[in-house]
Amino acid sequence: MSRSPLRTRGTRPSVFSLSAIVLLCLLVMLGLVTIGCGGDDDATATTAAAAGSSDTKETTTAAASGGGDEISKMGGTELGTAMVMTWDECLTKLTSLLQGMPDPASVQPQVAALKEEYIQKFVAYGRQHQTFDEEQLRLWRVELGINSPKSFAAYQEVANKYIADAAAPADFKSLLSSFAIITQYADFELLKQQAPEEATRLGIE
Repeated sequence: MSRSPLRTRGTRPSVFSLSAIVLLCLLVMLGLVTIGCGGDDDATATTAAAAGSSDTKETTTAAASGGGDEISKMGGTELGTAMVMTWDECLTKLTSLLQGMPDPASVQPQVAALKEEYIQKFVAYGRQHQTFDEEQLRLWRVELGINSPKSFAAYQEVANKYIADAAAPADFKSLLSSFAIITQYADFELLKQQAPEEATRLGIE
């Protein structure tokens, strides 16, 4: 979450496609290694991560609301949890902006500004992600694999209403769809593959 479905630019997203987009993006971020080849070690890690999720979320809530110093203390599990929490926060704010189905022209600047605000947050997570060894990357993948943003369904519902509206501009539809894969900004290698112009804009080499 093969590579071409992730690119929303230049194509019109279809209704009900957002779940498929986010699933594909997550599968790519997880390296497609958790499907049928994890074995007992991954199962044990998943169980341990789930059992310790309460403590992790308490720690991560404080860290996610802080700055770079807090992020730099995160391991793979904490970073994965922080990413899901931040994504959930982002989608909640987006859904609020779209409440009542305002005209796209009136709300698009605010939606674009919200996206840029959260891009910067995920890029900050990405700088920590870059420092991980294989074990921390594995823990990060496990955490992303067992959690998802609670607000995604509400986001999908309102986004699909705009996507189904023939009068809505294509660029606005693409902007809304891009929130389904905004977590790719925390995975620099994926970002460079999927959106090289964005990686360049953000100074990611």
